[in-house]
Amino acid sequence: MTVNAALSGSIFTNALSGNSYASVAAASGNTGSATILATGIGNTAAAIAFQQSSTPVTLSFASSANGAMTYTAISGSATLASGVVNTSDGATPTISVDGVQLTLSGAPANGDSFAVKPSRPQSIFAMVKGIQQALAAPGTTPAARALTRQKIGNALGSIVQYQHKLSGASGKAGVILQATRSAATANAQGSTRAQSNASDLVSADMPKVLTELQDRSATLQAAMKAFSVASQLSLFKYL
Repeated sequence: MTVNAALSGSIFTNALSGNSYASVAAASGNTGSATILATGIGNTAAAIAFQQSSTPVTLSFASSANGAMTYTAISGSATLASGVVNTSDGATPTISVDGVQLTLSGAPANGDSFAVKPSRPQSIFAMVKGIQQALAAPGTTPAARALTRQKIGNALGSIVQYQHKLSGASGKAGVILQATRSAATANAQGSTRAQSNASDLVSADMPKVLTELQDRSATLQAAMKAFSVASQLSLFKYL
């Protein structure tokens, strides 16, 4: 992130949503209390490819015949992952989809679904507005409150991305500001030296300066003449 981006304001509109690879939205018809957030990556190359794609993944839950809760991740007509949700011993279930690690909290109900979408730039102003709207109507049922937590959880992930960008821009701005101050100090010092030199020239005793210059010139000429004579001497002249 450049300083120009910070000054132009674009830094406040281009941070990626979610964890910068994926964001998750709960279906409005969910009846369970589950929330799912993108919390990490298990395969960097796959996560980058997913973020750069335009195809979301639908993560759906269903109750099996033995009562276990299962999940299925589908992209288009392809099944990417499936399995049993492990909640034994208080474990926090994680699901990996296209290299993105998803963390499940709460209990999904049979038929609940979530859309895992590639992260896209999100305005910090729209994000704050979304948080405000979610908190203004948090809901009264477990399912409604889960939807509110889902929205706020995604927003918190986006806030982390903005923190990184703002921190980087602030550091770069500090370096440039320090360089500008150093240049200003150097210019001021150079100006002071120039003024001092000019003052010395104006206040100089010009007749004295000319006399010293003439004396040094005469001395230099005498030295050059002596060197010229000495360079012509040869031992053969004395044989």
